[in-house]
Amino acid sequence: MGQAPLPSLLAGRPEARDPPSIELSQLLNTHTRSRPNEPPDKLKTNPDPSAPSVNARELRLTRGIFVCLLILTILALGLATRYSKPVLLPLLLALLITLVLQPVQATLCKLKLPNALAAAVAVFMLMLSVSTAAYYLAAPAVEWGETLDMEEAEKRIKDVLAPLKEMSEEIEKVSEKVENIAEKEESDRAEKQKPAAVDLINQPLIPDRVVETTSVKQIEVTDQSQTEPEKQKSEPVKVEVREKRTSVVMDYAQGIGVHITATLLLIFFFLAYGHIFTRRLAKDSDAGDAFDSARHDVSAYLFTITAINIGLGVCIGIAMWLLGMPNPILWGVMATALNFLPYIGAFAGTAVVALVALVTFDNVWYAALIPVVYLTLTSLEGSVVTPMIIGKRFSLNPIIVVVSFLCWGALWGVPGMLIATPTLMIFKVICERVPALTTVNRVISR
Repeated sequence: MGQAPLPSLLAGRPEARDPPSIELSQLLNTHTRSRPNEPPDKLKTNPDPSAPSVNARELRLTRGIFVCLLILTILALGLATRYSKPVLLPLLLALLITLVLQPVQATLCKLKLPNALAAAVAVFMLMLSVSTAAYYLAAPAVEWGETLDMEEAEKRIKDVLAPLKEMSEEIEKVSEKVENIAEKEESDRAEKQKPAAVDLINQPLIPDRVVETTSVKQIEVTDQSQTEPEKQKSEPVKVEVREKRTSVVMDYAQGIGVHITATLLLIFFFLAYGHIFTRRLAKDSDAGDAFDSARHDVSAYLFTITAINIGLGVCIGIAMWLLGMPNPILWGVMATALNFLPYIGAFAGTAVVALVALVTFDNVWYAALIPVVYLTLTSLEGSVVTPMIIGKRFSLNPIIVVVSFLCWGALWGVPGMLIATPTLMIFKVICERVPALTTVNRVISR
């Protein structure tokens, strides 16, 4: 049997036919249509450019999750800070006072004193100054309080505040009239919407209603059958437990004593052995230099602010003495302490001085001069002296300062208000040293 030539045998098969010319784009389109499980978004070769892409949706979702986590983290930190006050408050106070006392310790170390001895001397000087100020301020304050005629003081304050009281009474009368008009309109509207009365006398009695009425009457009879002694036995007896005031005061004083002792011990150890931590951190040159620079800046700032506040207290004490105010040293110390509270401390001190002046002096116009002088001195310090000495580098955004003040006050009360601004300044100095926190530094800076 003769074999046909190979080309003639292959010519009859479909595999041997020449394949048609197909472009690459057609092959890709055919391959794409052959996958039915793909979502319709991926089948589009030319998607709408105005439609949001998958990456944009994922980015928005990620941002939303990040914001939620950030809010939850802030709330958790706030709760932790509030309930850890017995531990964190002495720690933060000791850290801030240590930064203030570091220049004093450095001066003592230059006199060839050992580090621990210089720290002990600095802490002793702090205790001596605070106790001396408290002793010499308490006696005049108590004496002035004993000589003060409270009835006359109340009368003067009422006379000064009489216009405000009349204005508040007029506002209350207007609000009562508005409430009465609103109540009358509501009652008229309710009368109009009330359904018509149904005559139940001429209606036939229904057995179910008779049974219900009878049962209610029986219950009423049983309730009325109780005697007065049984009612008195069934009522609970109220017991009021009163704690002695002396025990409350002793507990409060004991808590304050524990906090003061812990703070003083922490100040001593921070001053005496804080350099060891700095030396070990300095093994990493970048971190050590940044930490040492931040510590130096914060210490210089706190020491300078403390000196400025003391100078302001001296000026206000002299001004109060010249104006004839009682206990001028007391008002100077008060001004020094309140000036650590920016913006709010000045107004609080002005209000206190105004009340004392109204009680002390008969002339209202002369009494009004004293708070004006107080507010003028604090304004000059805040707007001229402090910016001229510390410069714009340590200036803070007033909104951030007030928010920080309110937050710390809500968490820790008066001690939180006192440490709000120094803590914010420490955070600002840290933000200046960390490149990732540059945006935060711009927000909290003025």
